Amino acid sequence: YASSEAWRAELNLFTKNIADDAMRLVVRNFVNGINPTETARRLRETIGTSSLAQSENLMRTIQLTSYRDSLTLYHTANADIFSHKIRIATLGERTCVSCIAQHGTRMRIDEEIKDHHRGRCSAVAVVRGMERNIQTGEVWFGQQSEASQKKIMGGAAYRAWKDDAVQLKDFVHPYENGVFGEMQREASLKGMLGAEANKYYRQKP
Repeated sequence: YASSEAWRAELNLFTKNIADDAMRLVVRNFVNGINPTETARRLRETIGTSSLAQSENLMRTIQLTSYRDSLTLYHTANADIFSHKIRIATLGERTCVSCIAQHGTRMRIDEEIKDHHRGRCSAVAVVRGMERNIQTGEVWFGQQSEASQKKIMGGAAYRAWKDDAVQLKDFVHPYENGVFGEMQREASLKGMLGAEANKYYRQKP
């Protein structure tokens, strides 16, 4: 990712001709196990014109995406002992509905784990002949308090979900990114319902 033309173009939005230095920094820190927050701080110093938030967004995404890619390669290389894998999200109020909806879903062993920028999803492989029971994100979400559900979804989306106008799976929205390819993020209520979303925005909390 760090050597792609798309990455170079993104960095050039901040400072021209900085891509090579930034690539060396990113790869060196990744190999040395330096966390993305510290790498972001050093990248910001190198670029000079980006905010820390922008640098962290780049660093967390490139490290997490690279980790997921390497995990898929590992799973695929051991397909003789793994039957499939199960997608895992970090369940909590900071987790988007798209990731919650996909938590616990079965995936092919060689299937890529698509996530959004800064996304923390991963997968666990299942050894052939062994069972692994993981509660789905839909079941987990249904067990949360109403206050937590509203905080995760937002008021309008929560009201639409309670009204059965949308399901959790509808929140999974694929999109393309120039650096990372196909990704997935939480769909907006308007994206799911169109003009029908307005009635949920107008309702009182």
